[in-house]
Amino acid sequence: MKADTGIVTVDDLLEVNKHTYRLLSDPKAKPKGLPGFEFIRYNFDKTSHHGGAAYYHEGSGTVVLAHPGSATAKDWLVTDTGILLGKKQTKADVAAVDFAESVMAELASNKKLISGVVETGHSKGGRESQAVTAHLASKGIIPCVGLTFNSAMISKKTKLPDIDYDHVNLRMTGGGLFKTDVVSSVGTQLGKNADFPNPEVKNFIQAHLLGSFDSGLKRLSEIGGMAVHDLIASCKKGLSIPQINEQAMAKKSTTEIVREHHPAPEILGTNMPSTKGKIVGETATESIQRLGEGSRFFKIHDKSKLASIPKVGDTVQITYSSGSIKAAVKSIGHQRVNTR
Repeated sequence: MKADTGIVTVDDLLEVNKHTYRLLSDPKAKPKGLPGFEFIRYNFDKTSHHGGAAYYHEGSGTVVLAHPGSATAKDWLVTDTGILLGKKQTKADVAAVDFAESVMAELASNKKLISGVVETGHSKGGRESQAVTAHLASKGIIPCVGLTFNSAMISKKTKLPDIDYDHVNLRMTGGGLFKTDVVSSVGTQLGKNADFPNPEVKNFIQAHLLGSFDSGLKRLSEIGGMAVHDLIASCKKGLSIPQINEQAMAKKSTTEIVREHHPAPEILGTNMPSTKGKIVGETATESIQRLGEGSRFFKIHDKSKLASIPKVGDTVQITYSSGSIKAAVKSIGHQRVNTR
């Protein structure tokens, strides 16, 4: 979260979701990496086992509400069973809405401005997040956007036909039927289901884990820092997550990308016929390679001169030779590259 503006990014919401799980075991756990936002409180409803965490940015009037996924026997045996049986509302859904209303009532009683709500949650918590988003949208008083991660389905009765919900669920996929999150592939989501590709995911169990978004966001390097409102707007226009990432990259210069990785970078010239390292960024015409983890040395490759275009996150060896029109690009996987 950006302390001076109250803008909430995808990275921020991933961290907030992790915090909700920490709060389940330690209700006094302090949030990490949320500058500018006050942690209002965490509530655990003993009847339904719903958990809710609330954050507030006074400068912008932004409220962030988050809900953890299944973590207790009651979650799995009662709430999750109710979801599978198609219940319109579980007790946890009701508790999530009550929690949201109580937070806003508390802020209002303290004469705090509420300009908008950002809702989030993972798995079961994603469904509870959508219950709150639907509730606020039906009231039409406070704008609410929702970004969920591998969310469980909602009841079709929750979704009203005359409301255009500002909600996107990120569904993790490793690129195949058995490598895609099952939980968010079944049933209905309030808004749009957007596939979040991550080739490191090898099965549907790994695809469902919240932690799998960490490696996914490293590959789709622009998505994490994107404002949630902007991501949702782009998804609603029909753009895929890779397309959104590509467009964001295209707006950046090579210099900006390199300096994001090192404050005093050194760009190597044409005197190195072969380089090894990770592709850390790209523009429409160039691939940016970092020569070693943590290194300040970079090589900028003209895409038109490469035999194949490596993806951001790939570790490759790129070799130029006088006998070839284009440079050879060889994957070296996770091989350690020596830094200079």
